[in-house]
Amino acid sequence: RTENKALMGDLAKHLVAEGLLKDFSAQSISNTAWAYATLGIRHVPLLEAIAERISQDFFLYTFDSQGVANTAWALASLNFKTAAVMEALVDRTRQRLFLSTFKPQEI
Repeated sequence: RTENKALMGDLAKHLVAEGLLKDFSAQSISNTAWAYATLGIRHVPLLEAIAERISQDFFLYTFDSQGVANTAWALASLNFKTAAVMEALVDRTRQRLFLSTFKPQEI
């Protein structure tokens, strides 16, 4: 796990420093958040960059149910719960007919 933490820390620094998250798709953002949460690595600058990407106009509308569920789980697991991002995830979930697309394990 120590090797993972060092590698993932370096990767996070690179992603943030180069501004690469601005080009990430919804699935890439969700997968990145999920990976860091699964490894238990709370890299605040990366989480802030993820939150910023999620907050960009209409970007959250490109998330499917799994992406919303995984991202919400990851941010909550890492105790990174900015009100604006969590509210945006809730709003996306409440969109007409969107909740019906969730599988039981995503709720």
